[in-house]
Amino acid sequence: MDKNLRLFIAVPITPRIKKRIGEVITRFKTLGADIKWVPEENLHTTLKFLGDTPIGKVDKITEALEKTLTAFETSRLRFRGIGAFPNMHNPRIIWVGSESVNSKLTAIASAIDEAMASLGFEKEEKKFKAHLTIGRVRGPKGIPELMKEIEKIKQQEIDSMKITEIHLVKSDLQRTGPIYTTIKKFPLFESSEQFSGPKRNNEEVV
Repeated sequence: MDKNLRLFIAVPITPRIKKRIGEVITRFKTLGADIKWVPEENLHTTLKFLGDTPIGKVDKITEALEKTLTAFETSRLRFRGIGAFPNMHNPRIIWVGSESVNSKLTAIASAIDEAMASLGFEKEEKKFKAHLTIGRVRGPKGIPELMKEIEKIKQQEIDSMKITEIHLVKSDLQRTGPIYTTIKKFPLFESSEQFSGPKRNNEEVV
């Protein structure tokens, strides 16, 4: 029987943005809420979670992603806003919002969803909403205080970066938390028009 790999497809986040989001997490940790916070090195924006996947299927996945992603160009991704799913009154996931120019990330996620559906993966029922998970609620302790703190900075601008590639990532679950390993990188093509101007000071290339 083939060994299964736990896989997902994501946008890698630059070290500078990881550091800035890590500073937000450190601030939240002082409140003592019962949250499992995502380690700074594991921060990413998920486009498609594949879950347990036979290792023999990885080649087909990479082929499908290569074919799909060659149609997409690089774009900018801005991290702004902090909130909770499903809502601030009953939080389960704490997130940082992310948005791309002309909703290109939404188009990429949709194309990936279609490509993976052709390989037997279940299509997403909910409309894609770009975000970066920073914590998962484990219990009610300290949650009201945390929500009050999030309310104060919910519109905070964090940083922005240029998306140049998409990653297929393996997640190994350990007692101390998951360990992520990139299996394959898929570069996006560079538009000669889109980035002809100078890069702003708060924008970083991935």
